[in-house]
Amino acid sequence: MRGIRALIARFWRCRLCARTGTSERNLSEWRPRGLGVPEPLPISLGRRGTVSYYPAETVRLIDRINKLRQQTRDADIWLWQLWLDGSVNIRLWAEKHLDNLQKKLDGGVHSKPLRSPIGRRLSNRVRRARDRDEFIGGWLAAAAGLVPLVSLYAAAEPPIFDLTLKVSGLPSNAPVPDRDLRRDLSKMDLSFAGLRKTIADASDEDFEQARRDWRVIAGLMETAEIIDWSGATSAWDARLKSLAGVAPDPPSMRARKAQRVRPSPPPTIIITLRTLWREAVGRAAMLATLMTFRSYFSNVVSEMLAGAGSWFDGLPRLEPVLPETPAPEPRP
Repeated sequence: MRGIRALIARFWRCRLCARTGTSERNLSEWRPRGLGVPEPLPISLGRRGTVSYYPAETVRLIDRINKLRQQTRDADIWLWQLWLDGSVNIRLWAEKHLDNLQKKLDGGVHSKPLRSPIGRRLSNRVRRARDRDEFIGGWLAAAAGLVPLVSLYAAAEPPIFDLTLKVSGLPSNAPVPDRDLRRDLSKMDLSFAGLRKTIADASDEDFEQARRDWRVIAGLMETAEIIDWSGATSAWDARLKSLAGVAPDPPSMRARKAQRVRPSPPPTIIITLRTLWREAVGRAAMLATLMTFRSYFSNVVSEMLAGAGSWFDGLPRLEPVLPETPAPEPRP
């Protein structure tokens, strides 16, 4: 009987492969990756035995994976997008990446393997090697839970808080968070172990809220790609300094920036977020971090996301590049 069931299951796999243009090998590889590809469901026919069917949504899911495969070969990006679509559960994926980060930290906070490409791209904004070591070591110590996050405000010279402003692209003269905010931040465990616990303890409602948050962020990242940063930089800098409580640039400096004709790259904070966004470990850490912040500052997170959306809507866009219209063929 078991052999008959296996044959029936294979029959339906072959039909699914023919319907979607994929292969049995792909199905078997995608299933353990958490991409939501189910096994055929056995349905009892009473005395006649059982028959296996795939759920109706399986074809739609595989068609979506096939479209994602045309854009990238990175299965982590497929899973992330499927989660945003509402097709898969991301919990195990996030736990796996955070566990891998924790294992690396177990080898020591100054271990060379921790200096990943993403870490180098971010820390390279700090020019002095000694300052880079302080920056990396300080944040890794906090990630390992060896020092509290609030100690980074003045734990080195220059303070790691100042270096973090530089790496992230925030105004360099932004004030240190006030005592009340530091007290609230000290309650959060943003070490990798703490982030792992956040993911493990989160409810289905927490993940649904996280999905809504990241859909908004994904939309912002897409919008950032079509913004004319040459025309938006001045307004962006002014808004960022206002939010950080920093005095705006004097009129003469704003006038000089407005006269620049050289194309401007996106602001550093956008490049930083884009760098983290493109790495699976970065997305896993940002997912857990935002869920942690949401649990303590839910209203603030909602206001920030809504404000960012309206802010982006007011920035100038690049002109779309239209395809050239071929010249009409001469009449014979």
